[in-house]
Amino acid sequence: MTTLNKRQFAALLKRITTKKMLNTHLIGLLTNVEREEMVLHIVRNRGPVVKELIPTLPGRYFGYENMRAWMFGMGYTTETKGKLFTFVHTAAHRIK
Repeated sequence: MTTLNKRQFAALLKRITTKKMLNTHLIGLLTNVEREEMVLHIVRNRGPVVKELIPTLPGRYFGYENMRAWMFGMGYTTETKGKLFTFVHTAAHRIK
């Protein structure tokens, strides 16, 4: 299983941001494989995941249910509604 390196992740992140804020419309334009790779990179680096970023259709490795089950196994058990987004994260993260 190969995942994104920092440079590839930064390039994808730049494609889905406008004025340094995530844009849910642009997230929807990513392919499921790109979304899946981004989630794998975020989880590998132990960051909170924006729920809209989780792929809804099967990608390279997981479908939605399998991705959520894998994330649950990795400790991503908490879902919190922030000001703009809903985050899936570990208990150690604090979302405002």
